[in-house]
Amino acid sequence: YSGRQVRHFTVQPIPEKGILAHAAIAEVSIFSSIAVALFTLVIAVSIGLRRGESFAMRMLALALLCSSGTYIGTLPVDEIADFYSQFVDPIIDAGAYAVFTFFALIYPDEQPVWRHKLVQYAFGIYVACFAIIPVGDYLYALNILPDLLTPTVWKFWSLYYVALVCVSVVFALGALVFSWWHSRGVVRQRLAWIIVCMGSMYAIYFLFELDKKLGWPLPLFSAVFFADVVQVLALAGFGYAMLRYRLFDFGFAVNRALAVTIISTLLLVLFSITEWGVDKLLDFEGREKNAVFDALVALGVILSFHRIQHWVSHRVDHTFFHHWYKAAGKLRHFLDMAAHISETEALRVKFVHAVTEFCDTTGVAIYALDSSGSYQQTYSTLADAPASIDVNHDVAIELRHSHKVVDLFERPILPCELAFPMTVRGRVEGIALLGHSNSGKNYRPDQIALLSTAVHQFGMDLESLRVEALELFASENRQITESLKQEVEALRNNNRDLRDSNQSLRDNNQDLRAIVDGSKLIRVG
Repeated sequence: YSGRQVRHFTVQPIPEKGILAHAAIAEVSIFSSIAVALFTLVIAVSIGLRRGESFAMRMLALALLCSSGTYIGTLPVDEIADFYSQFVDPIIDAGAYAVFTFFALIYPDEQPVWRHKLVQYAFGIYVACFAIIPVGDYLYALNILPDLLTPTVWKFWSLYYVALVCVSVVFALGALVFSWWHSRGVVRQRLAWIIVCMGSMYAIYFLFELDKKLGWPLPLFSAVFFADVVQVLALAGFGYAMLRYRLFDFGFAVNRALAVTIISTLLLVLFSITEWGVDKLLDFEGREKNAVFDALVALGVILSFHRIQHWVSHRVDHTFFHHWYKAAGKLRHFLDMAAHISETEALRVKFVHAVTEFCDTTGVAIYALDSSGSYQQTYSTLADAPASIDVNHDVAIELRHSHKVVDLFERPILPCELAFPMTVRGRVEGIALLGHSNSGKNYRPDQIALLSTAVHQFGMDLESLRVEALELFASENRQITESLKQEVEALRNNNRDLRDSNQSLRDNNQDLRAIVDGSKLIRVG
């Protein structure tokens, strides 16, 4: 366009050879960026719908919505995309950082960092610094300051943006770490997940910028694709932390990650050594023989996998999580010794003490099925535990149906967190209620599995003591019965002798009467 004159030119784009080598990964990275945007949008909407009662959660949803909008730049270039990149994207990009930082300052609701006046003043300065970015972009888009935008100014502008993002990261994560340090229980676990997931996303951003400054040793689109994969995983953990009330203990996640990583590494090393040995030492002719050998190697790995897994898990627990290993060892030792406890009441007391020491719980309540069909409390250290649980109580019905542990964390129908069945020959003969952890954390899956085993064995030990008591009672009854039989037989013999004596007396009486009658007749005569 020149004044009112318009001239048309035909442009034939010719791609560089260096770019053609990355065409496939570039296409994949574009689609991965769009996938990340959609995934972020889904998590934002889910948090807004399910956790919208909290102002902090609404701010988090807004921050994620802003983050999802930054990927619209991957769409084909047209008037709408150009308008978005010039007028919408600057404020969306700045808003994503500012709103997320605000979320970090006001979460959790119980102990927000925001209550400190100094933090509020610092956040105001922080927002003002971020507001400069969209203002500058708008001035450039409207051609208000075209002469001032020299290469030096552009370089300073880029450094200012990167520095401000770094400050934002430190500010937001620092606030979350401070809240994590002063929190307990589920809130502390949720904050740990947020810090790790968001820290991973920010770390990828810094690595991406470092790759850019070093001249793209990792090609651009490969770096974008790698960053998108990490962001998807981080967003998945982030959404899980926000949407789930029950969270995995982060230490448990690290435990399992270590175990899986070591096992995978050992298997890869084993395959590599096997491959090297086959190439260097053996020579097979024909694909059939080679396939048979590969099948034998795979079979050997499969057969040894269980032993490798057991050994690795044992070493990980013992080396990195020694306190878990020690606590579980104490409970298992008690279960081995429990068979030698000869009194029911002593078994209940020692079992409750062992479980309390193992998982640091607020209390345990034991219930046994009585003749009326209800579960009566036999021993308890759990506050507010009911004296009985009706046979038609929801928990009792669920335990009889599933014969598995019932999680009551989100259903406070009983003053406990977990309910375990004590099953004997397919019948729930008792119930064990486990209170919340004193640390406020949720019970780990490995803890729940070991507790289920412990409660089952405890129920079997109680049944054994009950059977022994019944056998002892039956034996005593048999002895009493034999003694009574002997006494009855002796009484029968005595009765027989008495009857014979009575008969003799009656005969003597008759003889006496005959003599007396004869005497009377003589006197009369």
